[in-house]
Amino acid sequence: MRFTELNWDEGQHLHPDERYISLVLTAVRLPSVSPFDTQYSSYIYGQLPLTVIKYLSVKLGFDSYDKAYILGRTISAILDTASILLVFVLGRRLFGVRAGLFGALVYAVMPLAIQNSHFMTMESWLTFSWLAVLLVALKKTEKPFLKSVVVGFLLGVALAIKVNSIFLLPLVSVLVFLNERKKFSVHCFLILASCFLFSALSFRLFQPTIFSSASWLDWGLRPEFRRAFEFQQAAINGTVMFPPQWQWMETVPVIFLVKNLGLWGLGPAVSVLLIIGIAVSVYIIIKKRDIRLASLLLFVMAVIGYNGIKFVKTMRYAVPLLGILAVFAGFGADGLIEKFKIPGRILTVGLFTVAIVWAFMFTSIYRNQQTRITASKWIYQNIPAGARIMLEEWDDPLPLLLPDYTINQYKTEMVGVYAPDDDIKRKQIDRWLIDFDWIVLSSPRAKGSIGRLPKQFPLMFHFYQDLENGSLGFMKTAEFVSFPSLKIKNLKLKIDDSSAEESFWVYDHPKVEIYKKLKI
Repeated sequence: MRFTELNWDEGQHLHPDERYISLVLTAVRLPSVSPFDTQYSSYIYGQLPLTVIKYLSVKLGFDSYDKAYILGRTISAILDTASILLVFVLGRRLFGVRAGLFGALVYAVMPLAIQNSHFMTMESWLTFSWLAVLLVALKKTEKPFLKSVVVGFLLGVALAIKVNSIFLLPLVSVLVFLNERKKFSVHCFLILASCFLFSALSFRLFQPTIFSSASWLDWGLRPEFRRAFEFQQAAINGTVMFPPQWQWMETVPVIFLVKNLGLWGLGPAVSVLLIIGIAVSVYIIIKKRDIRLASLLLFVMAVIGYNGIKFVKTMRYAVPLLGILAVFAGFGADGLIEKFKIPGRILTVGLFTVAIVWAFMFTSIYRNQQTRITASKWIYQNIPAGARIMLEEWDDPLPLLLPDYTINQYKTEMVGVYAPDDDIKRKQIDRWLIDFDWIVLSSPRAKGSIGRLPKQFPLMFHFYQDLENGSLGFMKTAEFVSFPSLKIKNLKLKIDDSSAEESFWVYDHPKVEIYKKLKI
């Protein structure tokens, strides 16, 4: 499932984060691999993945804009496949072999994990690194200082992948403390101190480019990084607004993230197992006063709660938790069988069957041609040369540049749909309706965000409504969708995930709509 058609966009670079990372990879040079030595000083993703991908791309002949992303996606798929094994080991350590096996199966069929293994982003790296940190932190040993060094080193690696791994610090502290002493002492303090020291040194080793100089005595941050990081935090908090931010307006804190994660990221069947697993875990925590298990559960709740109350409530920020959630879901399946015997086995088999089918249906979006590519071919074949086509800003313009087709035969314009809805915008809309022969919505990105905000965008709210009902003088001529689906002879199942969070469908399977002006 993770290696199914990794070149799903056929070289069109349809994931914006991948495009940016590919540009940085092309611009940086060995041995520094420093984005701050190029024009991409706003790069704030982890330095470690960038370094690894750059070195491997040079060694394997993938060092170009049109090749590096394939290597990056392959590494994501490899790491995420390896995470299945780590989930098993973690589940076995916490709950036993059977729970570990169930947890591994749960993680293997999680749609959000499968999706991110198809992207050259940091999420699969993060999941793997968080699992590795927890596995070592939970291991009991007679050599506590050695363990603290290893845990610290791995924590530094996780931080060099993405700085939000700082969430692990309090959990690791609790686990290391519980593993050694029930009472705080100088010995325990030294163990924790060595863990923090080696995490800082590991981070400094693998993330050197954000610091002011190469000297290990200088821990000051580069101004470029500080500014880029502060801008990102302002965007996450909603104090800075730009077009993609509008999708988060009027979304309910925590509930929005939990709903999307449960229904789309995990899938309904896995979510049922997870709820059962959490409920049984709470019972054990209360009955046995299992502080270790309580710490892990509180950590999950804290990370989801923290990201859920932010203005930007994307599932992406919860991806590193998927392995831990899979462990709890596996424990839920084990608990069903243990408690209810045959009925529990029947229910567990039923839930896993649904989860596996759901995951296989999700991979159909990679087995089918990406909708923007299919729509581009349709445009070339059905819209005459010289036609005037309206496109929306902040979305991938169509038609795409495809082999055997000439893209400059059309007169296209990216219009400012996100501009303030004022009198100037009203005149612009009147011009759109006069000047353009075709309207192409490359995705429901704008319609799904500003098109549902009548207070902030009254003109665009009515524009999209009137476009759909035909009162603007345009008729929908073509629509291209690629929902997760399964076809067995005459039986066809389809999951309409268009109500999911935008980032779940906008990159790899957006709906494309094409409208033609009616002739009067």
